[in-house]
Amino acid sequence: MKNIPPIYDSEYDLMEFIWLMAPVKMKDLCFAGREARDWKRTTVYTMVTRLAQRGVVSFENGVVTPNYTKKQIQQGKTLEFIERFYEDDMSEFMDVMFYKNKLKKSDAKAMKDMLEEYISKK
Repeated sequence: MKNIPPIYDSEYDLMEFIWLMAPVKMKDLCFAGREARDWKRTTVYTMVTRLAQRGVVSFENGVVTPNYTKKQIQQGKTLEFIERFYEDDMSEFMDVMFYKNKLKKSDAKAMKDMLEEYISKK
């Protein structure tokens, strides 16, 4: 997986609008941000500019387009979280999930199926 540039919480919120509306005119994005989050136009412009500088979005001729899918960003953020807080130890992360009973039975079965498929390919 290619490295995903950092995306901060408020930027992720903005990305939700971009993914939903893409390609989106900046004026429409500003309107959506103002209506849903009470963001000022300058706030939206600043976030889009920073996302564009990091290559997360393209911003040309007043139109914003995502360069990554939502799933790619989610995967990158999840891996970054596991590396940071669990020292890249997936088993420690899973231990927390099981210990806190946050894992539904259907999710556990889906994970088991994914692990079996992963192992069979190795």
